[in-house]
Amino acid sequence: MHPGQAALAPPDRGTHRTDDNRVTHVYSPVTWLLPILRPPRPDVRPRHGWHAGRVPYETVTRQWRVPPALPVLKLVAAATVLALGILLASGDLLRPVLGALGAATLAGWAVRDLIAPVRLAVDPDGITVPAGWTGRRHLPWPAVEGIRVGRRSGRGFAGPALEIDSGESLHLFSRLDLGADPHDVAADLAAARPTSG
Repeated sequence: MHPGQAALAPPDRGTHRTDDNRVTHVYSPVTWLLPILRPPRPDVRPRHGWHAGRVPYETVTRQWRVPPALPVLKLVAAATVLALGILLASGDLLRPVLGALGAATLAGWAVRDLIAPVRLAVDPDGITVPAGWTGRRHLPWPAVEGIRVGRRSGRGFAGPALEIDSGESLHLFSRLDLGADPHDVAADLAAARPTSG
């Protein structure tokens, strides 16, 4: 393994604790929808680049995004939660309030999916990750300390999660974030990373 090359961790565990305070991106806790979603193929755009040794090579700019059906399902779930809160109120104001809060949360996640569906992108210069609600942050390759796949519990994750470690921050992506298997995405990122020499 070359110095600085991305490392892939075993799929049964992660290298960071679930309470890692560097985690800057987690996904909606709707992981039970995964079996009914068919992930789209990631965008692939041809592009030429150069590695550290200034030797030309052919590379691509790739993007991974949430499945198109996911925001629709979240909106349907939001409407269902709100309706149940109202129908089951029986004079109790707490249930409608809780239903409205749950519906607002799901609707917010759905709006985010519609506004910023692309969760991860890679190009010859580095990796682009989410920043804030709909923003993006570009991590140059030298800033990326590790790329691995770990199995996490809690934080809305149920299954393997792609972990991108930039030292000062840790970015997590579930299969619903990427629309693809995290192991495949980690392999693609490792292959896209320029090698020195």
